[in-house]
Amino acid sequence: MPAELQVVDILNPITALAIVQTDPNLLLLAGQGPLLRVFDLETGKLHSSSRIFHTQTIHGIQVQTQHRKDSLGDRLKCLIWGGHSVRLVNLVAQSKLSGQFTVDIHLGVKELVTEDWVLDTCFPTDNSREPGVAVSGLEALLLTSHNVLFSIHVNHLSGTDTADLLVLTQIAAGPPSILYSAHLAWLESGQILAAAGTVFGEVLLWSCHLEESVLLNQSSIIKSLLHTFAGHEGSVFGVRISQASSDSYEGEPRRVLASCSDDRTVRIWDISGATDSYSSVPTNNSPIAVVGTGFGRSKEDHERYSQGCLATAMGHISRVWGLRYTSSQGPSRQILTYGEDSTAVTWIFDTSVEAGEAVSKPSQGLHRLRIQNTYGFHSGKNIWATAVREQDSIATHVSTGGADGRITYYPIPRSGGDQPCNTLVGQWTMQDLVRSHSLGRQPRSDSTMHSTALGPTLSTTNAVFLALRGTWELKRSLKSARPTYPSGKFRGTASLSPRPPTDEAYDAEYVYYEEGQLVTDQGFSLNGSRSYVYRFQKSTDTITAWFTKTDKDAAVDYLFHKIAFSGLVDERSDKSSETIDGITASGHHLCVEDDYSTTYDFRLSGGILKDWGIRYDVKGPKKDYIADASYTKISGDQAPDMISNDERYQENSATQGMGAELLRDSFKNYSWISTHAFIATTAQGRVLLGSLDVAPTKINNSARPPSDAFRRPEVVWSHITQLVGLSSYSILAGVPEHQIALLGGCQGNVFLYLHSNRSVTLIMKLPRKISGLIAQQLREHSTAVSGTVPQSIGVVATCLGSTTAHAFAFDIESYHPNEKDGISSQQSILHLPPNFVVTSAGFIAVEDLLVLGSRSGALSFYDRRTFKTGTDALSACCCLRHVHDEDAVTVIKRIPPQGQSNKGSFYLLTAGKNGKCAVHYVLIHRHESILEVQFETVHVVKPPFGPNIEGACFDRVTNDLLLWGFRSKDFAVWNESRQTEVLALECGGSHRSWAYSLKNDGSDGGQLVWTKASSCYIHTQTEASHRVLQAGSHGREIKAMAIWQGAPDVNNEVSALIATGAEDTVIRISSYSTKSDVLSGNVFQHQDTMTEHTTGIQQLRWSPGGQFLFSAGGCEEFFAWRIRLLPCLAIRIGIVCHSRCPPVTSSSDLRIMHFDIAVIDNEECGHEEGCFLLSMVYSDSSLRLWRFDPAKPQDKYELLYTATYGTCCLTQIQHIQLGKDLFILTAGTDGYLALWPLTAAIQRKGITTSDHGLHHASISSITLLEPNLTWHARTQLHQNSIKCLVSLTLSDSEILAATGGDDNALAFTRITRAANANANANSSDPPSFSTLLIPKAHASTITAIQHAGMAMPKGTRAAASHEVQHHRFLTTSNDQRLKAWVLDIDLRKVGVEGFSVTRGENVHTTIADAACMARMEGRGEAGKERVDDGEGKGKGKGKGKEKEREGNVEDVVVVVVAGIGIETWKLDS
Repeated sequence: MPAELQVVDILNPITALAIVQTDPNLLLLAGQGPLLRVFDLETGKLHSSSRIFHTQTIHGIQVQTQHRKDSLGDRLKCLIWGGHSVRLVNLVAQSKLSGQFTVDIHLGVKELVTEDWVLDTCFPTDNSREPGVAVSGLEALLLTSHNVLFSIHVNHLSGTDTADLLVLTQIAAGPPSILYSAHLAWLESGQILAAAGTVFGEVLLWSCHLEESVLLNQSSIIKSLLHTFAGHEGSVFGVRISQASSDSYEGEPRRVLASCSDDRTVRIWDISGATDSYSSVPTNNSPIAVVGTGFGRSKEDHERYSQGCLATAMGHISRVWGLRYTSSQGPSRQILTYGEDSTAVTWIFDTSVEAGEAVSKPSQGLHRLRIQNTYGFHSGKNIWATAVREQDSIATHVSTGGADGRITYYPIPRSGGDQPCNTLVGQWTMQDLVRSHSLGRQPRSDSTMHSTALGPTLSTTNAVFLALRGTWELKRSLKSARPTYPSGKFRGTASLSPRPPTDEAYDAEYVYYEEGQLVTDQGFSLNGSRSYVYRFQKSTDTITAWFTKTDKDAAVDYLFHKIAFSGLVDERSDKSSETIDGITASGHHLCVEDDYSTTYDFRLSGGILKDWGIRYDVKGPKKDYIADASYTKISGDQAPDMISNDERYQENSATQGMGAELLRDSFKNYSWISTHAFIATTAQGRVLLGSLDVAPTKINNSARPPSDAFRRPEVVWSHITQLVGLSSYSILAGVPEHQIALLGGCQGNVFLYLHSNRSVTLIMKLPRKISGLIAQQLREHSTAVSGTVPQSIGVVATCLGSTTAHAFAFDIESYHPNEKDGISSQQSILHLPPNFVVTSAGFIAVEDLLVLGSRSGALSFYDRRTFKTGTDALSACCCLRHVHDEDAVTVIKRIPPQGQSNKGSFYLLTAGKNGKCAVHYVLIHRHESILEVQFETVHVVKPPFGPNIEGACFDRVTNDLLLWGFRSKDFAVWNESRQTEVLALECGGSHRSWAYSLKNDGSDGGQLVWTKASSCYIHTQTEASHRVLQAGSHGREIKAMAIWQGAPDVNNEVSALIATGAEDTVIRISSYSTKSDVLSGNVFQHQDTMTEHTTGIQQLRWSPGGQFLFSAGGCEEFFAWRIRLLPCLAIRIGIVCHSRCPPVTSSSDLRIMHFDIAVIDNEECGHEEGCFLLSMVYSDSSLRLWRFDPAKPQDKYELLYTATYGTCCLTQIQHIQLGKDLFILTAGTDGYLALWPLTAAIQRKGITTSDHGLHHASISSITLLEPNLTWHARTQLHQNSIKCLVSLTLSDSEILAATGGDDNALAFTRITRAANANANANSSDPPSFSTLLIPKAHASTITAIQHAGMAMPKGTRAAASHEVQHHRFLTTSNDQRLKAWVLDIDLRKVGVEGFSVTRGENVHTTIADAACMARMEGRGEAGKERVDDGEGKGKGKGKGKEKEREGNVEDVVVVVVAGIGIETWKLDS
């Protein structure tokens, strides 16, 4: 029976996007091929997917702004178009009682195919539907590529509730031209503005006005050509009409038109008077006058038509496809463009005239168009679609879709600033620190630090006083026991503003002022205000509150009360990493006969006052009430570290002297001690603490962001201490998990900073200047149990010029800083290998190992069980050189295992400044005191941000691997697991002091602090720069694909690996899980990317065992990749570029067109899969045979033979075996199949053939005659080039070859060897060819052919040895058709007499330029092997036969078609 094909999943370029708000969710509509997919922008969930068009790709989505609610939910009307097709659909969004949110796509209207391409559509505006303006029954308007405007009406079929047919009616035509772009704007007055971008570089603006009688009489249409703009030097790909702005020009709202072109420019045109032009135009229906094209005009006409251009700019490096307006603020407009270079660029268009200047008519010299930001979140080429949603006055949310199939979503700042919305950036100088009064005690000598833990410089009282400054939201409740005093609720604001102290006895002074409204319990409203003065006295460390006089200067009257602090209580917030200091205080005042008892409650986190409260209990003859007030900081209020010059506190002389010293100081180094606090050292030995309070806007926050989204982060600076040993030089190492840091200096002292009590203690004394200091926790988060296991810290320190390192460990909970000698005596001395300068260290606690990394790329292993206190240095167990070439190793971490790890083995992650991150399998053996280490690199990746990788982390929530480092002057953070950029920040490069802290909570957020131009910069980010809703695939055409399907991984999940290679030079590895239903869609999960190739990929092929992937491309590039499944959480697939076949010519243009592999079995071979025979054909008509031995340390590739076919390029090669003899089958651009005998040739090289494949043998046991490698027989099948070839074994003497060519023909060829040839190995009779040619099998070149298995008659299980075989084939072509064929072969008949071909299904495929197909089985038994090479050729021990699965197997074949996108099909019998 013919095969039945059913599409399973599509991963194509994204060609249309639209954002729509429903109740309550925000949705993204995406056009991917003919499919409409609906995503939830908050969660990224795919709600619904439906095929809109039969074959046409979706090019645009228009959503009506007004929704209709009914019993089904929120109903949205969408007009979708693409090519000649248009369709009206309804989306129904519903929140069910169970809490589940669903979106259904209702396809009630049939697809309408027009006679012309559709370029744009629009729905009526709300006001345009008013009587006298609207047109009855009109749903929307449509503009075609020939500048013709149509109305769209719905023809409802009688007896049905939904519309059935769309009807188009031509209502107007603009100037005759061929358009590449268009935009319709339906104004509230009923006027239609049509902007058209032509092939010839013009921008046409014309209009018409619709009346009610338009359906009956087109003569009522008023139309006119308003503008013809010329200036572009290429075709116009995008035009957009702006909304009316608030600026007036000649009495009308001002509008502009933006255009983009093939010439890479963006232009802004003035159309301010366009909205009144229709009233002065005759109402006849005569055609608009024909004008000449933009490329053929005279210079005078060109200048005349260019006069309306306000601004021109260039920002893309290639063609610009489209643009959108994203926001407008006054005369300023923000524009988003996207193009072929896979970037989206935001522009600011505004006036260059200073405010207040008089301007009559806009002109080009008064405006500017400048780049605001560039966003590059796609790979390959082309962003095809964007969607824009104005969030509010702060941010606009943008979604982009590209040719790579990826959908991204991110906020962009409005035209008011360039700073990303989810980040805060601030700059601090020493002068800023003096203003914020973070001054401390005078420097102490290091000798005083041996046993003393220094307390914080700022007392609790001082810290609270500094934190009070600012504006607060005030809420007060009044409860009075007497009717003469009101009860109610007071709401208002309170401010504490600094001023110079009015009394010299005090060091600082605030004026407290509150105002608001009291609403009594009876409903009366009373406005009120009051003021106090708060003073701070440093000598007594006290805060006092004072009454003020009623004058405007708030002069101090008399004392209210003294604030006495009673206690400090540590509290934990919801996030365990954040500690809240709860501080209580009290005051008392007797006012004549009334007693005022006051209670204060302050809540600080990292020096930031979160909120505070005051409670007054008043008792007296006339008063009896309780006033309970709470104060909450108002967002956007100036932080305590931002005091202006005229607001400085008047310090005493000692403090002023300290400030002068601080002004001469400079920042030195940094280390994070928590997610919101860091310490900094200075050139004068100061230790400063910076505490952050950050709450910028999140991407997925649909609520209005705070008004302070663009200010710098709030930082409170504190002076901890000053140490002579840290002067001029310091080095820091922090452990944020435990809120500690170690500090080293030039005198060899190592200090410990404890954030819990802000103490600094000397813990170790080394003999020289400390050159390296590394600290980390010893126990991983996955195995530690809070409160039950001591929190151990491991430390490695090195001295300048020393050949030893010092290692020690200590427990934070059991550490006592008042011990006389600290822990200096507990250190162990490690002897370093020669030329080993330590740059990194990793403690492997579960195996008691210490691994050190060096500046020259080496690793050394130490057994911590042998560590002991003393002067004798311990030697390394082993030293491995060139792990990261000759570059420094910067990261050493143990990878969290998946499940229970095996004792004695683990996976180690390393990264270095060679731009590579590697995974190594480490196996250790202990024999008494001897430690043996076996080390193998199993995975190497080179992230795109390189070359300097400085840090890495496994996220505790998602287990994602994140890497960070420097690319030129940018600091970059990269999520390797998701293959997405998290952060790219220009900071000046790696040659500066910096420290980065990842939030480690699954958000990809983090903080960076660095020094630039003597200033301290802090950048905070709440989450990644963008979110990926759909991961996508290649950004260019896929040219090669191969699938390996074998035993599942350790979790019985990954059972197939799909390798794809494209013109973007990238190879991507994806996995298919047996736990996923192939009918559910999104069946492939991306695992990794290989970027070693420098040219487009030509072919991919798996080894039979799946341990090697071979790839070939241009410039004679041929790589062998070692592939493994890894039992790790973050890294599932291990990939190493094992080797490269050496080039044999000096031609850089020589391309490997195709290759095939055969396994050479040999028990003496050092690799379990044996050696490989590689046969390659090249673009210069040459053929080469190689022997590849993966176990050899050098010279892995041995060139066996070189041969030449002729002058035609060879395009295909395959090994075939007839009996015991091996042949090569080649195809070329001349349309011929050629057969090359190999048996005698490879015997000369020690390779023998048998019924079971290829084997190694000694050369002495075989003939030594030198054979001549040449083709033996050939036959012409096609008129020109053969594009695809598959072969399979029919019997021991027959091979079937299926080919497709440029002539659109499909050919089946029987290659038969003479009966006596098998018995006579020296027979010279060539095999015979018998070909059945099917001309016009496709309407275009057949680019891929795939053998889809045997078509079994029902109830039978035919085998290859049966007399009649039924084979299934699939073919695809540039005509975008996927066809199924069934070839019946009667082996009892000779030649084509035994052929019978039946064509099965003929279906449309959404893949343009399809280049390859591959197949695999559906969900079947695990543990049985099936291999497919991506070209339909089954492999089993190199014989070209498939291994049948045992047991019950579902009769399902999954076929993958790849080209511009990937499409997955299910094939049933």
